[in-house]
Amino acid sequence: MESIVTRVNSFKEEYYKNNKKNALFKEKQKAELAALIISNFNVDELIEASIRNLENTNKIYIDYTIFKLYANESVYNKIIQTILNKFDISIAKYRNFECHINIEGFTITAAQRYQGLIGLFCDKCVEINSTHTDSLVTFNVYYPPHIMDPIRKILTPFIHKDIKDKINIISKQDSESQLKLLNL
Repeated sequence: MESIVTRVNSFKEEYYKNNKKNALFKEKQKAELAALIISNFNVDELIEASIRNLENTNKIYIDYTIFKLYANESVYNKIIQTILNKFDISIAKYRNFECHINIEGFTITAAQRYQGLIGLFCDKCVEINSTHTDSLVTFNVYYPPHIMDPIRKILTPFIHKDIKDKINIISKQDSESQLKLLNL
């Protein structure tokens, strides 16, 4: 059976074949495509493909390259709940967790687009008075964009002070070899 990622990528290619890529209104077109993907595919499968606990480890892997295909405001709460559930599963089993996120292709406009999601995520963690910040061992970011500093400035107000020291930015050159160590 063809993976959901393959099917979604085929859907995306077909969409762009039928709807020329906009140079000026790219954000609007991306939002339209994400809405179409959500309405044509199983959202739970999409989320599971992009956010998962790595088997027999305390590691949670988030794949932005899949996430960006479908993420929009209509599924933010479901995405947040899934991430928090994955953290809780690891904490229950290992007493801590590591978060590994592949942000290959992440841009300054993506940081602006998902600013609401990040703020909502942080608010939810505070609201439930979670122990996630204490239980986090490390937060590794793979394939950082060249413009990581401006992105960091946009996102810093949303990041808990106890997490800031746990963030490791893995260089683009080292990202592939470091991700291989996760046995994805």
